[in-house]
Amino acid sequence: MNKKNGARRGLANPEKLKPFNSDDKDLLRVIIETPKGSRNKFAFDADEHIFELKTVLPAGMAFPYDFGFVPSTRADDGTESTC
Repeated sequence: MNKKNGARRGLANPEKLKPFNSDDKDLLRVIIETPKGSRNKFAFDADEHIFELKTVLPAGMAFPYDFGFVPSTRADDGTESTC
């Protein structure tokens, strides 16, 4: 992978990830549905327990941020994110 392209697109470098303690009470788990730099928009279908491709952005466009949710929480509109 070209480091310049990886840095430009904001992709994480897995070599810099550190192991975590799953018993850590301060650990916040999140689900990233659509990663920063991706053209593909995914969404979690709670009924089917799968991620579905919802849309693909046109060439040259990409999502500027990671989009996702914290499992077992409720949004302002009352919908629950269960994963």
